[in-house]
Amino acid sequence: MNLSSAEIYEALFDDEALALLPNRLTASVDGRSSILQWVYRDGGWEALSYCYFTPEYMQIYGDTWAAQDPWTIASRRPSNLNKVFLLEQSVPVAAFARSTIYNEFIRPIGDDTFHCLGVAFSTDWGDGIISVNRGRTAAAFGAAELAQLRRHANDVGRVLKVRGEIASARRDARAPQDAIDAIALPIMIVNAEGRLLAANAVADVVLNRMDGLAVRRGALAAIRHGDGAALQQAIVLATASANPRATSVVVSRGPEAPPYLVTVTPVARLSGAGRAMLIFRDPDVNDLTLTDRLRTLFGLSPSEAAIAIDLSLGRSTADILAKRGVRPSTLKTQLESLTGKMGCARQSEVAARVASLPPITSS
Repeated sequence: MNLSSAEIYEALFDDEALALLPNRLTASVDGRSSILQWVYRDGGWEALSYCYFTPEYMQIYGDTWAAQDPWTIASRRPSNLNKVFLLEQSVPVAAFARSTIYNEFIRPIGDDTFHCLGVAFSTDWGDGIISVNRGRTAAAFGAAELAQLRRHANDVGRVLKVRGEIASARRDARAPQDAIDAIALPIMIVNAEGRLLAANAVADVVLNRMDGLAVRRGALAAIRHGDGAALQQAIVLATASANPRATSVVVSRGPEAPPYLVTVTPVARLSGAGRAMLIFRDPDVNDLTLTDRLRTLFGLSPSEAAIAIDLSLGRSTADILAKRGVRPSTLKTQLESLTGKMGCARQSEVAARVASLPPITSS
């Protein structure tokens, strides 16, 4: 099957054409599958387009195996960059047959991808990689397929570079949002009128619950009228043109739930417009990373870390005894051990030290 330059360059900015490009490329060299992939400068990986493989396959490959794929490693060697070559020249078939990726990933899921023809292009943003594959029972790629891919490689490589640079720019633009999404504190940005401009993932959960705060006609509002007036006043103070200042408000959630204790603080001005950031703890969110972080920081056992967290949540010794179902003497020994490891003289110091750790979301 012939592949024209026009068909290739359609994929520069047309997503449908990009999705079809691996199929066309595969057919042009009589392959079975192909992947157009991008390796970011920090080692991150993304499949820009592919054929034959399933999304689930590509997800597992990217998460676990891409960084140790011997074909990818070989194609990115400085001596191989910008050269279309048979990967079997750098990774002999016998070596690939013994490789971890083949025996622990490819074969167990019923695949037999075994032969590879490819090329990698390096840029300041990252590396674009073209790979075309055949199964183990098929013949290895030869000189004819090598020559055919060379005819298309530069054109496909230009598409990869543009697409990769776009993906890198988008990834960089997402980085600030990803950073605040990693914090397990609801964070919201509003303007002087209370219009919600941005929110992290934890804040979205709070707003969707509508148990204390909500968005009405684009503006942040408290469910209870009295709380709403205090919230708006705090936003006015934080966005004032002269001497903006931070303050805090209590946002009720009902008689059975602890309130939100919301800090409203000024943020840097953009184009002269005042902005305020709202930040608080969500009492319903458990930090799933806290146990591991405490164990790493202080060398606590799992039981000791759990007790330290209970103390930070305000639970009494009687509460912890009832929860854990252990003897008082056992709990006393564990408390003495964890306070010693954490360098604390009292249980209140343990609670304060645990509470001082910033909450983060689990990956």
